[in-house]
Amino acid sequence: MRKAFVLVLLAMVFPVAGFCKCAGAAIHLKGHVSGGDSDGLEIVAITTPDANWEPQAKILVQHGSFAGEVYFDTFKTREFNDVCTRVPRSVEVKLFRGKHLADSIRLDISKDFVRDEQGDYELRSPIEFRLR
Repeated sequence: MRKAFVLVLLAMVFPVAGFCKCAGAAIHLKGHVSGGDSDGLEIVAITTPDANWEPQAKILVQHGSFAGEVYFDTFKTREFNDVCTRVPRSVEVKLFRGKHLADSIRLDISKDFVRDEQGDYELRSPIEFRLR
C-alpha cells in the first residue's frame, strides 16, 4: 500500500513524458488571389506571439486559390501539469512570388476568426489578395 502511494505521489510530481501534453491549435487560412498570374505564388504566415512550431507547412496558390493551416503551440508553462492556455493574438499572412513580397494582411485572431469544436481557428471570411 505504501509503495503504491509513493508511486502515485511521484507520478504527480514528475509527469511521465507524453502524459499531459498540450494539444496544438490550427489556424485555418483560405482565400483567393486576383489581378494577375498566380503561378509561383506562396503564402507565408507569421503569428504573434511566435507559433513555436517548426517547420510550418507550405501554402501554395493554385488556380488563384489557397488553403492551408498554421500550427500554434498552446503550451504556456509547466507547474504541476502542463498549462495549455497560450493563444495567438494575430497572424500576418504574406503573399510571395519567389523572394518578392507581393501583398500582405494582418488579421486579428479575436475579430477575424472563430473557434471550432476542436479548438482550432476558422476564418470568418476568405482572404482576398490583389496583385498589382
